[in-house]
Amino acid sequence: YIIGKGILDNIRVDIWLILFQNPCAFNETLYTYYLNQLPHIDFTKIDNNDSPIIHTITKAKHYFINEITSSSINPIVFMNKTFQIVSVFLLHRPDIPFKKCLVYYTMMFLLNNIEQDYKAFISLISLCSQSYIMPFIINDINFITRRVEFFETLLKHKVNDVYTRLKAFELTPEFYLIKWFEMMFIKCFSYNNVKRMWDLVLLKGESVLFKIAYAIVYVHKKDILCGTYWEMLLTLQKVN
Repeated sequence: YIIGKGILDNIRVDIWLILFQNPCAFNETLYTYYLNQLPHIDFTKIDNNDSPIIHTITKAKHYFINEITSSSINPIVFMNKTFQIVSVFLLHRPDIPFKKCLVYYTMMFLLNNIEQDYKAFISLISLCSQSYIMPFIINDINFITRRVEFFETLLKHKVNDVYTRLKAFELTPEFYLIKWFEMMFIKCFSYNNVKRMWDLVLLKGESVLFKIAYAIVYVHKKDILCGTYWEMLLTLQKVN
């Protein structure tokens, strides 16, 4: 059912938490304690001196604006909860640097139920603990290099003409694959398509990431074979 139709929206976060298979011992009382340590942020008054988290949140909101509007979610409340969840996550995991993907992950979780911010927080912890996500967040070069090399080999054997052309222009997977995987294809597709992809990734694992990436390249084969360097780069970086 999940593969065919996707998880029902009203139970998606609960099912995702089960699929993560990574129960978190971080209780709600501790979460509330951390929340109380955070400063109040007025998202109606953002300036250049604000933190990278705040600036990322204000930009990321635009990707989800249709969902925010259709769900009658207050954008200020949405941004504040995103800030709180990401900030508590970074307090909980000081070994992890802030990366923009953390904001987008959090917004994906919050959109399923804006009132369940604690579940969104646990989901963020669980997702970032996955073996195929954490290395991209902490920039594990060896892990990332192996994935890039594998995907390049996949292209060479499956679509050699595309592989040869990309290679000729030195457009190796470093230019697009790393961002696709790190962002879990957020910004590549609409929110509705991304959440269905996440259903499959969490159910089947890392192999689905490669299948989606290969499908993107295959679907855009003509654009790659006929495009200029900049057209190819734009196609791979601005998938829709």
